[in-house]
Amino acid sequence: MRTNHHIYVATYHGPNQPTGPARCISPVGYFVWPHMNRAGDSVVYWGRGVTEVGFNIWRASVEGKRMEKLTHDHALTGAPYWRPDGQEIVFTSSLGLSTEVNWAMANRVDLETTPQNIFVMDPDGANRRQITHGRFGDSRPSYAPDGKGLVFVSNRGGTGTANLWHCEIGSGRLTRITSHSLTDWRPIYSPDGRRLCFFTLTDPAGPHELAIMDLASGQIEYPIDPARFVWVHGPFWLPDASGIVMHALPKDSGLVSLWHLHLASGELSRLNVPGLKTGGHITLSAAMDVFSFDSVNIPDESSPG
Repeated sequence: MRTNHHIYVATYHGPNQPTGPARCISPVGYFVWPHMNRAGDSVVYWGRGVTEVGFNIWRASVEGKRMEKLTHDHALTGAPYWRPDGQEIVFTSSLGLSTEVNWAMANRVDLETTPQNIFVMDPDGANRRQITHGRFGDSRPSYAPDGKGLVFVSNRGGTGTANLWHCEIGSGRLTRITSHSLTDWRPIYSPDGRRLCFFTLTDPAGPHELAIMDLASGQIEYPIDPARFVWVHGPFWLPDASGIVMHALPKDSGLVSLWHLHLASGELSRLNVPGLKTGGHITLSAAMDVFSFDSVNIPDESSPG
């Protein structure tokens, strides 16, 4: 029996349509935050096996026939994200910065306060090189569409909160994107590179909301009624830019589920995965025919789909 948290893939048929049956592609243990490459044949994710100390990055084929551990750090190493051309992976690690991490699998690791830096490596885990430096909580990086820059979350602004930053990979030049007193998470560039989606707080006592920023003007819109969900997390642009997928906790349900937001109409629809009651951290292939996500459940192999 698998325990705790796992990575799955399933076929995608669009909003308001049931997906194909889910297939687990992670080992026994606690594994989260998958990112599928644009080709739709490989997924990177992070976590740890039941007997391991430390969190590391894994890669698996979509059919589940190949799983390989890419890092072997006694540290908090995770949050992997493919470069758009599939030739590099960006990630974060506390290696060399902190051993003060609670490794209990039942407890959430706080990525925003654990000291980490950003690194890149080849798809097989080789050729690791460090991109950011300093004793900061740099986390949740993702590539710009041209692969030359990164957006990430960091507390390096000195305000006690985590905001969004951009890094030019070649020069290492850092530019702060947001600078309010509350915290931003999980930034993802739109396919044309002109916007960012992320989730944030607009009220210290309010829910985590989906935000979309126009980078040229700095204007931010919040397209989902905050009364709809307890929180909205993990947004990811559809490759055709028509919408955003995410996971959220509805106020009328105690279960975290996958959702699709159509940007032109504002329509929200839930993605139902046969055999699974929960899902999170969804990403799709460029062809939008297969997606990856994580879940605490075990799929019922007898379920239709």
